[in-house]
Amino acid sequence: MSAAGHRKPSIQATWDSTRGARNALGDRAAATQWLRHPIAGGLRAATEVEHATRWRTATGDPIEGHTPALLAAWFAFAYDFTVNAPADPAALAAAAEMPMTAQWLADRADRVDTAATLVASPAAVAVALAAAQALTTGDVETLAAQLPQLPYPNAHLTLSAPLLATPSTLEETEGITALTWWPTSTGMRIADWIGTGNAVTGDEGGQLRAAAMKFGASLPNHLLNGERHLEAASAQPAEDDQVYSEGQFTFDEIITDPDRDLLPRLALALRGLIATQTLTVEEELVRPPSSTGNVKRVPVTVVRARDDFAHTRALLGPGTTTTIRRRRNSGKLHWTDAQWETST
Repeated sequence: MSAAGHRKPSIQATWDSTRGARNALGDRAAATQWLRHPIAGGLRAATEVEHATRWRTATGDPIEGHTPALLAAWFAFAYDFTVNAPADPAALAAAAEMPMTAQWLADRADRVDTAATLVASPAAVAVALAAAQALTTGDVETLAAQLPQLPYPNAHLTLSAPLLATPSTLEETEGITALTWWPTSTGMRIADWIGTGNAVTGDEGGQLRAAAMKFGASLPNHLLNGERHLEAASAQPAEDDQVYSEGQFTFDEIITDPDRDLLPRLALALRGLIATQTLTVEEELVRPPSSTGNVKRVPVTVVRARDDFAHTRALLGPGTTTTIRRRRNSGKLHWTDAQWETST
């Protein structure tokens, strides 16, 4: 869908943390169930082959062999994932794209299953995005050097109000509904999820839903989209920056992300804001999806902003902008309380 086709995300007037936690847990379970379904690998393989072909054309890398060989190289480059490809050349050439893609999707389902479940209120989403916009290069280096110490090193975060981002005004807008991140040997990998309702539309969407139903599956609310990697920085702290500078965010506008680094910055900013208690967390114990009877409840971490209820109410109206200011001293980031203003 093009940028012009997107509207401001729907924000609940009275966001309820228990319901939000329950929905986040259910959406997470449905998403991982989909990733492990055989039809998911088959449907996603064509997209990944297309990405791999464009990558080879753009880089001029003369990867030899059949399409599965190219796809294996693409998975290693784009997702840092090594597929278990057949050693026999004949077997490798015989439609191995689907099982190779299924391996990657199953691994990502495992990543989500081992992650802490977080859900951010609409106000917390706005504050974290304003903070991500405020981060300087030195701030990113400072936080990236502290990755092992920051809270929630492995998490699946549901955004209760999705963000809209695009690399440029000429490219399609993505409605990001969730992030999953986990530590790597060299930093942090971040996967993003998009809302199925906006991503799967028109005749193509109908065909996709029909194909899923044919194999006894249904599409989840969130679909795995892309991945990015944030490199850890050296322990050498960046120079102090005592002058406050600010970042702003409004749900009324689409974020232009030409460097495609917004989502790593968002994950980094959110973890940093939780570490400084600029955003607060509390645990909700939620009944597992589709469970009955006396069952053990599952913990879901709810992320809130200060004055969360009033802030969320303000976000309902048009023209509400969230602002937060930062400075850096002695290798630490210091944040002011977030403010919001509604234009009249």
